[in-house]
Amino acid sequence: PVPPSPPSPPSPPSDYEDPKGGCQSDEVDIQIQGVSGAICAPACTMGFFCPRDVPAGVTARIQCALQDATAHKKYCALICTPGGTNECGSNASCKPIQGVGICTYDDDKDSAARTTVQYVGDELVV
Repeated sequence: PVPPSPPSPPSPPSDYEDPKGGCQSDEVDIQIQGVSGAICAPACTMGFFCPRDVPAGVTARIQCALQDATAHKKYCALICTPGGTNECGSNASCKPIQGVGICTYDDDKDSAARTTVQYVGDELVV
């Protein structure tokens, strides 16, 4: 007899999740200056590459658009259209900033471990 096949493993968590459940090892719990809410954001690789594994239902554009003002480290963000369709997935919403929108989760309390960053768009910072 053939043994039953093992159950498939659960799908791994994606990047850009809600920080209330904890961020992955390659992410930082981030709050964007001038924007309410928070998001788990991975660092940009080589200054502009970002992971593409978004949570289910997210259709926002991925962009290396955030920067830590102190360490000058850049982070990836989900860029959306304020007032448009829900591009940010469940529990997140599109917040307007400098003519675009950025997805953050609203259900998280302030955290002392949170890193505050600035929106810098797609400009390359040396």
